[in-house]
Amino acid sequence: MATDIIVELSFGESFGILKHGKKNQYIKDLEGLAAKGSIRSTFPTLISIATKLPLPIFKETAAAAQRIRDYSAEAVARYKRDFANNPAAAKPTLFRKLFEAGEAGLSDDEIRAEAQAYIVAGSDTTATTLTYLVYSVCCHGAVRQKLVKELMELPDDFGHSDLRELLYLNNVIDETLRLYAAVPSALPRVVPAKGAHLAGYFIPGDTVVSTQAWTLHRDPDVFPDPETWDPARWEKGSKLMHEAVMPFGGGSRGISLTCCFFSSLY
Repeated sequence: MATDIIVELSFGESFGILKHGKKNQYIKDLEGLAAKGSIRSTFPTLISIATKLPLPIFKETAAAAQRIRDYSAEAVARYKRDFANNPAAAKPTLFRKLFEAGEAGLSDDEIRAEAQAYIVAGSDTTATTLTYLVYSVCCHGAVRQKLVKELMELPDDFGHSDLRELLYLNNVIDETLRLYAAVPSALPRVVPAKGAHLAGYFIPGDTVVSTQAWTLHRDPDVFPDPETWDPARWEKGSKLMHEAVMPFGGGSRGISLTCCFFSSLY
C-alpha cells in the first residue's frame, strides 16, 4: 500500500502491488540498491573501489541500477507527454509544479532521481514503522487497550486532522520511531568553512561529520531505560526529547516527505 501511494504521487501511476499481492522488478531492484546504499553512504571510498572488481554481485547491482534508470526515465517522459497534451487531465504528482515551470524547473534527469529517492524513502519507511508499531502494540496489552479506547472515541466521519489530535496514538508513533527508526544510514553534514567545535573537539571546515538515529535515540541521559518501548514517556516529553528524536534527519536537510509518511501511516 505504502509503495503504491508514493509511486503514484511520484510518477502519476500505481504499480498495483496491493492489488496483485507481489512486488514488481522495479521495487525489487530499488530495495536491493537501498540495502547497499546504506553501506555506500557510510563507506563511499570503499564502495567505489569495490565496484571496479569483476564480481557477480557488483555486475547485478549495476544491472539493477540501469533497469531503475530506464523505467524512471520512461515514466517521467510518459507523464511529461500526458501533461503537455492535456494539463488539466494529467494526474497531480509531487512534481507537477516543476513541469508547469518548464525550463525554469528541474531537468528530467533530476526529476527522475528525485522520484527514485522519494519511492525508497516513502515506501519501506512506512512499511517498517507500521510493522514495528503493530508488533509493539500487540506485545503490550495495556497499551493496546488504551489505544483502542482512544480510537473508539473518533467520530464516524473522522479524517486525517482528527488522527493528528489523538495524543496517545501520536505517543505510540513517536515511541516506535524512537526505538525502531526506519532510516538505517548516517545523517551526514558538512562543517562550515571556518570549522566548528563539536563535543569539545575542533573539526576543520568542509569535513563531513555524521551521526545516526540509533545512537541519538538511545541516549540514557535523554531517554531513561532507552531499550524499553514505552509510549508513556511522551506524555510529559521534554523539549530535549523532541529535539533528540530525528528518525528522518533534521533541519533543512531532513527528508522532505515526512508529511507524506505520516499521512500514509495514519
